[in-house]
Amino acid sequence: SSFWSNVFEDLKERGVKDILYMCSDGVAGFKGSLERVFPKTQSQRCVVHLARNIYGLCPKKEAKEIIGNFKKIYQSSNMDEAKIQLEFFQKEYGKTQKRIVKKVEEFMVYLEPLFELPIEIRKCIYTTNAIESVNSALRKVTRGKGAFPSESSVYKVMYLRIKELSEKWKKPMQNWEKIRKQLVSIFGDRYLKYVNL
Repeated sequence: SSFWSNVFEDLKERGVKDILYMCSDGVAGFKGSLERVFPKTQSQRCVVHLARNIYGLCPKKEAKEIIGNFKKIYQSSNMDEAKIQLEFFQKEYGKTQKRIVKKVEEFMVYLEPLFELPIEIRKCIYTTNAIESVNSALRKVTRGKGAFPSESSVYKVMYLRIKELSEKWKKPMQNWEKIRKQLVSIFGDRYLKYVNL
């Protein structure tokens, strides 16, 4: 946890004044450190990581179906619908997949904060996949290339890959105007003081 405290303190020293919302994979010490350094930040466990944990418990033949039914829970339009989907999940797998049902029940505490947000915002934040996608792309350009002649050559290759990826990021986010209004409604001045409208 002191590692994460140092990371967040470093971000603060480099000018980050506030973090509205943070999605993470549940690594030890992360949430507590975040709350100490940026106490107003709302945090969320990455839903994809939760699904991967469940997938690891699934029999191969049933994995796709089970994960599909888990998705119905977290992709519900509201908490009431999510509870209905959870009940279906419990009935469907309660007798044959008790460990999986228990894990899904445990994970509900991580899913509940999602339903406090509009669905458009939820879709943007319930996963850390964007970051993982960048990490994966960087691994692809450095793995299997043999030895690099110098440390700076590795950085050059990584820089060029990030530059290439950044072209994809220039595309406007779907429903951005609606999301922006929702962010103003939820976070008010915490959001407004850092953006140009």
